[in-house]
Amino acid sequence: MSKIDGTINRIKDQQVGSSTKKVLLVEGSDDELAFGAFLRKKFPSWEQYWVIASTGKKQNVLDILAQEQDWLGIVDRDEWDNAKIEEKQEQLPNLFILPRFCIENYLVLPDEIWSALPENKKNSIENGCETLRKDIETQLENWRNHAAVWAIINPLWEGLRSLGFKESLLELNTSNDTVKIEQFLQKWHQYLEPSQLLEKLKDKKARNKCMHSRSTIKTIYTRETFF
Repeated sequence: MSKIDGTINRIKDQQVGSSTKKVLLVEGSDDELAFGAFLRKKFPSWEQYWVIASTGKKQNVLDILAQEQDWLGIVDRDEWDNAKIEEKQEQLPNLFILPRFCIENYLVLPDEIWSALPENKKNSIENGCETLRKDIETQLENWRNHAAVWAIINPLWEGLRSLGFKESLLELNTSNDTVKIEQFLQKWHQYLEPSQLLEKLKDKKARNKCMHSRSTIKTIYTRETFF
């Protein structure tokens, strides 16, 4: 039994059971808690009809949705561009993608933070929301640059895997074929060629620099830079 099949069986046995509840898949346990809290605020009785199940990572959500077409799933946008999002949603109509980079990006906009604070907390902050805005936006240039590096470097692993790294080179027949070995190494070398990556990074930084601060905060990587 594959890990995906094991996860599906666990959800069916432990969370759905003999009920007719529908399933909403999320990536991690933090997402499970967050979406549970959101739903309780909006729909207090949602747990009578739904279960939220964490799968461990984004790819697991995608793999399970491909098998369980009656289930729904929601994942972070991460570094996916609009074309990638359209491609994934065409493949998986039961997939929803956050419009912001990740769930944490709903916790960093100054005006949204301010509106959620109780009055006693608001009264304790000198200059109010403007203080929050300055504290966050003074670091935007660093965050924009970090987001550019993340967007260019993070997908490299998936790209290498699509080029056969590393299993293709470890196959018995290939390991005895010097020509094939060189071909694979050349493909990987070309894919990771520093000058073309630096050019992509330069272009991404320039585009990020033109973004409005509000758009930046919504769409850049936040887990380690904000928290």
